[in-house]
Amino acid sequence: MKKILSLLASASLIATSASAVVACNKGGGDSIGLLISNYNNAYFQNMMKAGKEYAKEKGYTLNTYDSKGTVDGSLDVENVQASMTKGDKAIIINPANVKQNKAITPALKANIPVINIDTEYDSAVGERGAAAFVSEQTEASNQMFDAIYKKIYGEAPSETNKSKKVKVYAMWSNQDNDAEQKRFKGFVLDNADWIQLVNRPGTGYHQGSVAKENQNTGDGAGDTLTNEWNGDNSAKNAHVIWAGNDPMALGMKKAIDLSPSMKTWFSAQEDGTNLRKGFISGFDGSEDVASDLGKWKETERNHIYITVKQEYKNIVAAAIDKAIELIKSKDPAPKNFTESTKVPASLMFAPGEGTKK
Repeated sequence: MKKILSLLASASLIATSASAVVACNKGGGDSIGLLISNYNNAYFQNMMKAGKEYAKEKGYTLNTYDSKGTVDGSLDVENVQASMTKGDKAIIINPANVKQNKAITPALKANIPVINIDTEYDSAVGERGAAAFVSEQTEASNQMFDAIYKKIYGEAPSETNKSKKVKVYAMWSNQDNDAEQKRFKGFVLDNADWIQLVNRPGTGYHQGSVAKENQNTGDGAGDTLTNEWNGDNSAKNAHVIWAGNDPMALGMKKAIDLSPSMKTWFSAQEDGTNLRKGFISGFDGSEDVASDLGKWKETERNHIYITVKQEYKNIVAAAIDKAIELIKSKDPAPKNFTESTKVPASLMFAPGEGTKK
């Protein structure tokens, strides 16, 4: 009888232990690293939260690492090493520096799958990783310009109205950033015939202003805009302020709104015309910008007018799915992708504006 009870107890212990292992693997088995260029951005904060929840559903832990907007890529290097040391089975990276792949080289040599997210390494660097998942940014930015052009001139840009220019003040966080370049191309470069850039015009991507210290923050953009307000590169001469991301759009909106002399820009008209100024465009579709954009109206224009909503949940889920596929594969992960996978994005208008013809 004692022997039977002992066997039953052992069986119960084994079953309990097995259940504990399954429960542990459900939310804390193998891990994946997610390296973000800068936590100080609501869009990326939402992406990290969604990614952690999705990875947990798939039985993985998502470890996150912050490159703090360090554009020289030095923290990318440190964070990849930290991810490898922690034992992450795959690395999903939103690189702070897209011009060199030094950060991911050790992971590639170790046959750890590397996936680009939101921003992809420049193809000229060589090996970039197995895959990339990014928003469709150029076409969405083009559509955003068309919407603003129609708002200002009452017609779409065409071959017959190239003399009607939209004056644009452009603000970057980093002119070498792949994502911002795609946005600038769609909004400015592809519409050069209908645009007059009011700050540091030139050719290619090195036009416009760069936020103070290249930080991906609203305060940096607001400080730069304020410092330029009374000079030759002033946003007060523009119909539209283009921001490379939502935090900068909000930062510049805040800087203008807090200054009584600058705030008149929101309701101003171009000299000698009835063309309205005071439009700010962003990119990301973060919740704080969506909230601000929802307050815009013709009688209360000191808010963001339009932005592009990136589907961060779809982007990070696709990257995690690909990481898991590569982790489980018996073959080494590819070290260089040819084309990134584009995830659709959509325009977000001020209330009622997007429905107007």
